[in-house]
Amino acid sequence: MKQLTGNATLVDNSLKETTTHGTKEFPFTVYLNDFSDFQNGYICWHWHDEVQMTLISEGDFTCQVGNEKITMKPGEIIFINNHALHQITPNKKGYGKLYSFIWKPDILSGDTSCDLYRNCIETITHSQLKYVFWSKDNPMNQQLQSSLLRIINIMIEKFSFYELRIYNQISKIWLKLCEYTDSTTLYNADTTKLRYVSKEKDEERVRTALQFMKDNYDKNISLEIIAKAAMTNRSELCKCFRRVLDITPKDFLIQYRIHEALFLLENPELRIADIAEMTGFCSPSHFGTHFLKYVGCTPLQYRKTTSL
Repeated sequence: MKQLTGNATLVDNSLKETTTHGTKEFPFTVYLNDFSDFQNGYICWHWHDEVQMTLISEGDFTCQVGNEKITMKPGEIIFINNHALHQITPNKKGYGKLYSFIWKPDILSGDTSCDLYRNCIETITHSQLKYVFWSKDNPMNQQLQSSLLRIINIMIEKFSFYELRIYNQISKIWLKLCEYTDSTTLYNADTTKLRYVSKEKDEERVRTALQFMKDNYDKNISLEIIAKAAMTNRSELCKCFRRVLDITPKDFLIQYRIHEALFLLENPELRIADIAEMTGFCSPSHFGTHFLKYVGCTPLQYRKTTSL
C-alpha cells in the first residue's frame, strides 16, 4: 500500500495537485495517510480532476471543503467532488490515519460521449455538488464502508483480475452516490450532509489570488496588491476568501510562507534569519512568532528534530 507523507501532496500555483493517481490505463489508487509521518502536520489546500472518498481509520479530523468544516471520526466517510478545494487536518497534531480513494470519474464509462457518462457520471461531476458526508450512524455508511474495505483488501492482496474487482466496488459506490444525490434535499437528518455551492466568481477570484501569493510569497505584498491581482478590492477579496475558504488572505499567505520555510529549514547552511527573509517575513522574530503558532515549536527546535 503506497503511503503518502505531507511532502507528497504536491500542488501547482493554482493549488491543483500534480500527483498522478494510478495509471493512465487504470486511473485509480488508494493511499493510507499516517499523520505521524506528515512533515507539516496536515494535507494542505488542493484540488484535482479526480473524485475522492476518504475513510477515517484512526483519530479525529477536520475536513474543510471550501468554507465548510466537517468534523470526522473513525468509521466516517466523505465524498469530495472533482475540482473542489479541500484540506484535511488531524484534530490532534501528529495523530491519525485515514484512507483516501482517488479515481477519475470516467473510469466507469471510458467514453465520455456515451449515455452512461452523461446520465450517471456527468450529472454529479458537472454539478455544483462539493461533497457528501456520511456519519457512522447513517445506514448507508456500512454499505459504503464494506466496499471501501473490500477495495483496500484487493489492493493489498493483488488478487487476480484486481482491476475488475475494484471496478465492481466503485460501480456499487457510484450507484449509491447517484441514488443518494438524486434528491432535492440538501440536508437529510443529522447523519448525512450534501452541499451544493454555486460561487464561480468567488472561486475564480480566490484562485487568482492564491496563485499570485504563491508566486510572490517571498516579497512584501500587501492586501491591496493581492486584491488588484485578483481584479477586485481588498474588502471584496476578504469576503470571497471567507465565503470560499473561511480564511483571510493574510492567514493563507502566512501559512504558505511557513510551509515553504519547513523545507528550507532542512538545509543546515541557511541561517534562520535568512529563511525568514527568503519567505517574506519582515523579521526573524515575526517569523518565529508565526512559526510557533502554526507548527507548535520554534524554527530552531524544528531544525533540531529534522537533523536527528
